[in-house]
Amino acid sequence: MRRFILAALISAAGILAAAAGDLTDTQISAVKMATIARFAGTKNICPHVHFVEAASFKVMADAGIEPDMLQSPEFGDVVTEAALVAIEKQRENPSDFCEATWKLFGPGGALRWQMLEAN
Repeated sequence: MRRFILAALISAAGILAAAAGDLTDTQISAVKMATIARFAGTKNICPHVHFVEAASFKVMADAGIEPDMLQSPEFGDVVTEAALVAIEKQRENPSDFCEATWKLFGPGGALRWQMLEAN
């Protein structure tokens, strides 16, 4: 089950760029990953971790996301889609969701910048 959730979270970061207007695949992936990490690491969703806001900005900057893009409808659509996937996966199995997000966004995760830290 944990591998399924991990795969679902990774695939949530990989929609086609055409669905998000002017955003590239890399930018879409960065926005989705930052959104999923933010969800996992705030409001005690995953109680043993917290979200590192500065790292999420670095992930998006590395993807070439400019500040003016944050207000675009396309950006909002990507955030909404990622949040809905994260909510669904967390409700299905909170423990597996938290473990999967820790593996993706914690130390040694898939990204250059660590967006989740242990409390």
